[in-house]
Amino acid sequence: MHYALRMVVSLACLGFSADNGRADVFSIKEVTYAEIAEFVDRVITFDEMGQPPPDALLYLEGVSFGERFRGQLVVAKQDDALVWHEVLQEKTPYSPLEAAPGPRGQNLRIAPDGHWGSLALHPLGPVAAHSLGTGTLAIRFDPPACYVAFRSGIDGMSRLGWVNNTILRGKSEGSLSILFYNEGGDLLANFMRSYNPEGPIEVGYLQSGQADAQIAGILLQNLDLGGIAIDDLRFDPECPYKLY
Repeated sequence: MHYALRMVVSLACLGFSADNGRADVFSIKEVTYAEIAEFVDRVITFDEMGQPPPDALLYLEGVSFGERFRGQLVVAKQDDALVWHEVLQEKTPYSPLEAAPGPRGQNLRIAPDGHWGSLALHPLGPVAAHSLGTGTLAIRFDPPACYVAFRSGIDGMSRLGWVNNTILRGKSEGSLSILFYNEGGDLLANFMRSYNPEGPIEVGYLQSGQADAQIAGILLQNLDLGGIAIDDLRFDPECPYKLY
């Protein structure tokens, strides 16, 4: 049991093939955004959309967005600048995996992003005065995806001009945790991205070792001092060949 848990947290798990008696290694690998963009043409931008429902899921073709997955518990936690964020206290969702919205005022908002010069999707946090980007964000793919890529930013306070604030000296600048789940709610992988002084980040992920798409959902939580947003989301349920 402990060995299997370590394998999940270290971004790989073993799947047993009953018909040939051998174990196939399954993992999710981080690659560049550009690598995913080469063969995933569809991209979701938020430039021409209306605002998401204040207390319901945002549905688009093949994907829905919410605050968390059902069964997960969200609590408030302060970052180093004493801004309140949403973080997961209970990370295990119910089966089957299903996105859940946040309450009114703590759900989602489409607003300008300071990194990419466009509108982006922001999760709203627990305190209205500093809610933009400080919430958790659940993304449910239906059907599951083989590839996922998106743009964001982890820049502490640099875009807000607060980098010289004495409260931040010697403090960690922020982080983004990206958790991957299958349709049964099992944790497939957990990636952590740290503060980037340049601000913008582009990330891509692909599964390997399985011919069928396994990525049913991802959950983003952050303690970035400026909050986060996502933009230019790419995903594809088609796995044309077994990836390694």
